[in-house]
Amino acid sequence: MPGSPVAPGNHPPALDKRLFVCYIITMRTMKKESIFTVTFTDGGEVFIQAMDEAHARRIIENNGQWRRNTEEKPFDRCIEKIEKVNG
Repeated sequence: MPGSPVAPGNHPPALDKRLFVCYIITMRTMKKESIFTVTFTDGGEVFIQAMDEAHARRIIENNGQWRRNTEEKPFDRCIEKIEKVNG
């Protein structure tokens, strides 16, 4: 049946094999993720796992407002710097 998962031991059609090979090649050529320290203008810091500095910035910017705990009012933070922790 088209579109159904392949049962163990059965081989997928040739088209699916080609797509799988493309997926493997794509995954091997993608950037590896690293850890970045993001420092804010208020002195706070967080660690972010991202592919590069721009990716870390997008993660932080899409986070929205921050909270120290569930009781406090949310607040905005401004990024001061982003530094790569590991290689």
